Amino acid sequence: MFKKPDVKSGGNAVVSLLAVGAGVKTADVVSAVAPKSTNKYKNWLMFSAGLLGAAAVDTKKPNGEKAQLFFLGFAGKPLFNELTGVAKDNVSPQDPSTLKGKIVNALVGHNEVNAEVPEKPADIMERLAASMDWSAEENPAGDIWSRAGAQEVAWTGV
Repeated sequence: MFKKPDVKSGGNAVVSLLAVGAGVKTADVVSAVAPKSTNKYKNWLMFSAGLLGAAAVDTKKPNGEKAQLFFLGFAGKPLFNELTGVAKDNVSPQDPSTLKGKIVNALVGHNEVNAEVPEKPADIMERLAASMDWSAEENPAGDIWSRAGAQEVAWTGV
């Protein structure tokens, strides 16, 4: 049933996984550079292109199986994105304090329920403005190095 792994079978497994991973990342790149006008159907086009590419590869040629795995990875990523989007739209977020809720949210893609809401940049700037001394604007000489109320630094030696 299981055979003892050796260097050759381990190397082949790693190369196969890398081929699938390269297909997945290539699908991400194609998705990122595709025009926004194709958003409604680009996942299905990429899925179809990946399946056609996988079917067209001659697996009897050297590296044919790896090329087929690349195209299957390329087809799998947009299919995963499409199915996750459908599930996210049709399954409501669950209570993240329960184990079931955490699992359902993770599977469906509602992970942002567990994440803290990041602060808006405008809020950060308002807080910074309120906490900082802006007295340099009141400096009549316009010299940013001589601030009102600043202490002079003197070198005392070693």
